[in-house]
Amino acid sequence: MPADPHSAQWHHEVLAQFPERKYDLPLESAERIVEYRPIEYAAKLDGTPSLFIVVDDDEIAPVDQLKALYDLVPGPKRLYVVRDTTHHGIYEGAPLAESTGQAVAWFNEHL
Repeated sequence: MPADPHSAQWHHEVLAQFPERKYDLPLESAERIVEYRPIEYAAKLDGTPSLFIVVDDDEIAPVDQLKALYDLVPGPKRLYVVRDTTHHGIYEGAPLAESTGQAVAWFNEHL
């Protein structure tokens, strides 16, 4: 079960609607998640257009950590902060429309 209250609620709602999404995370996968350090790969994105869409006050992926990663990525790049939502709230309603609009504009420019 996710540790923060927003994720726990989202997880509960998703499983109520889609019980087939229930899964167990093998220990090996959990270990790999803990060991994963995206900051080690940032410089390798040299020349690759990179769009970071982040949630302000995200309890799972803190925006300050994502900004530190963003700062290490060579351009072209863009950081877009979605406000007044949660880590999972970005996937519905107005936050989804906002972030999708940003992504579409980015892809239109860089693909």
